Amino acid sequence: MAKIIGIDLGTTNSCVAVMEGREAKVIVNEEGSRITPSVVAYDEKGATTYLLTRQSSTNYFMDAWNGTSLTRKSSSVPECVSQPVPVSASQGNLLSTAYCDSAAAMQTWRFDGTTWTRLTGAQPAGPRINFTMSYDRDRDRVVLFGGESLQGVPFADTWEWDGTNWTKVAG
Repeated sequence: MAKIIGIDLGTTNSCVAVMEGREAKVIVNEEGSRITPSVVAYDEKGATTYLLTRQSSTNYFMDAWNGTSLTRKSSSVPECVSQPVPVSASQGNLLSTAYCDSAAAMQTWRFDGTTWTRLTGAQPAGPRINFTMSYDRDRDRVVLFGGESLQGVPFADTWEWDGTNWTKVAG
């Protein structure tokens, strides 16, 4: 029988539980806590839920939930990784684009299930924060929309990642 997983995804912390009969059992992370800092992406092909967790402003981890257990996949997540989205196997498991304070620029990273790799090539205009990204499976593209500048000025543009570069397609 398939298991039911519940994720209370908060903006700062999350709680993951699995149904056992009529009871929800909270999954304790490797640090022994029932809560985990939030960022989640689901890899449909690998049937894995990835959790980007942060213990402190400089201590990031990538954990994977396979339906029965939580496993540490990477203990060296770059500072500039946030909002990962699942992508096709040809593009790697997860893709992340974010403004990186230390580099004062937008950066794109790929996670292959073990390692994060910084990708070069065209980046979306930035700096930008609070944008939305989603994977378009039919066209094998990651789509990024909007966000705002560091000064709070909204962007109404749309960008697409083709596996190599970001291209502005609207706005």
